[in-house]
Amino acid sequence: MALLLKNAHVVDPSVELDGVVDVLIDGDKIAEVGENLAGEGAEVRDLSGKYLVPGLVDMHVHLREPGYEVKEDIESGTRAAAKGGFTGVCSMPNTDPVTDNGTVVEFVKSRAAEVGHCRVYPSGAMTRGLKGEAMSEMGDMVAHGAVAFTDDGRGVQARACSVAAWTTARCSARSS
Repeated sequence: MALLLKNAHVVDPSVELDGVVDVLIDGDKIAEVGENLAGEGAEVRDLSGKYLVPGLVDMHVHLREPGYEVKEDIESGTRAAAKGGFTGVCSMPNTDPVTDNGTVVEFVKSRAAEVGHCRVYPSGAMTRGLKGEAMSEMGDMVAHGAVAFTDDGRGVQARACSVAAWTTARCSARSS
């Protein structure tokens, strides 16, 4: 069944759209976007005063898996995100074991593919064990799909370690 969303304020930077239009959805596809759409036989909803945007990405979530599933896990965290309109989340590395190598990144990605309700973009720890002392395996994590690096609220106090981590991150970004 088709659904016609009337008078929505649509913001879609990918097509430079920021204005009030109608959106016709047929099945799971956007069939048409424009003004004064008719949508014969479609269910009509007036979205005057409401915004319609592409999927949002939450860049700081604690999915807690592996290791702290009693607090949250990938399935429940991504379910909550999807219900809130998020199509993607960036998971923090404070897990047990800490997400500081490619093996843990791979686990997060495969578990998200198995039970996730939205995309999961794993972040990796800047330092081993989130201890701020020695640089993590950043290149290995990038190769396995890490999209960002953070010690998640912990400052890296060792200047040499911090400089090495940021230099490695910058080089990894250039090569990917």
